[in-house]
Amino acid sequence: MPVNILSKSKFQLGLQCPKLLYLSSKQPKVSGALSPALQALFDLGDRVGKVAQEQYPKGVLIRDGHRNPEQAIKDTAQAIAEGALTLFEATFSFDGVLVQVDILNRKSKKAAWDLIEVKASSDVKAHNISDVAVQNWVLKANGLDVRRQFVMHINRECTYPDLSDLIIQDEVTDEVAEFYFIQERVTVFKKVLAQKKSPTIAIGPQCDSPRECPFKSKCWKDVPVPGVFNIPKLSGDLKWQYFNEGRGALNRVPRGRLKPAQLRMIDHTLSGKLFCDSMKVKELLKTWKYPLSFFDFETINPAIPRYKGATPYAQTPFQFSCHVWVYTFQT
Repeated sequence: MPVNILSKSKFQLGLQCPKLLYLSSKQPKVSGALSPALQALFDLGDRVGKVAQEQYPKGVLIRDGHRNPEQAIKDTAQAIAEGALTLFEATFSFDGVLVQVDILNRKSKKAAWDLIEVKASSDVKAHNISDVAVQNWVLKANGLDVRRQFVMHINRECTYPDLSDLIIQDEVTDEVAEFYFIQERVTVFKKVLAQKKSPTIAIGPQCDSPRECPFKSKCWKDVPVPGVFNIPKLSGDLKWQYFNEGRGALNRVPRGRLKPAQLRMIDHTLSGKLFCDSMKVKELLKTWKYPLSFFDFETINPAIPRYKGATPYAQTPFQFSCHVWVYTFQT
């Protein structure tokens, strides 16, 4: 896909940070290869998408939209003209914005369309609304009568082995209607992509929301470590307030609003001295009774449950170990 074309995913990157949009388009290799965790999320999205498609057995899949968007646009138009009632990955373009709709459905050839976005999450996120909104904007610009918009997601109440209600959908038509400034953002994002250099954007909460930016290390290279962002249980608002006031280094953080444990972390980090509350340790050791058992286990939390009684994203143990210390030694 040409770098000057906005997809719905690139539109979301622009909403998070224009610099992220630019770097992702012009320097995609800087962010490195997909991590195993991120690849697993993509794979999960594909599996959930297939489950969602199974609810529409007569749906028409528009293929190769990412590799050949021009052909996918033509195939979409042909499928609609031939009277298809359900399309998967229907592809449309308007004003340099290319979108592929997870599910486009209508009850009859003369009925209005429902736009359905499929997510592997268990609820509707704020950024899902803007995702649906930009698709809705492109489709209506192409003359489609889109009346309702939905986000289809995983139902946390579904219980294995009955997966008939694994996927549910929430209507977001009203929320999408409030997202009215798409044209304005498209114009801004196209100007960003036309620049010869990346825009200058100060770091901020957008670096981690709605997900961590893959270029974060590039933009945060001058942030003190350890610093204000490493103080345990300090609110995000306060961290950013101190950082923006030039108090990001630990020795410059105001102490008046900090709790004892936070002050202890700062003092011992700056001094380099190890902290150990030996009296507390002795008190705790006196309560131990032998034999001691050390139990460790690992869990998985699959979105699509696999075991009887399990629900989506429920923590499920899959291995454990227990080590027993039988004797104590007196000194």
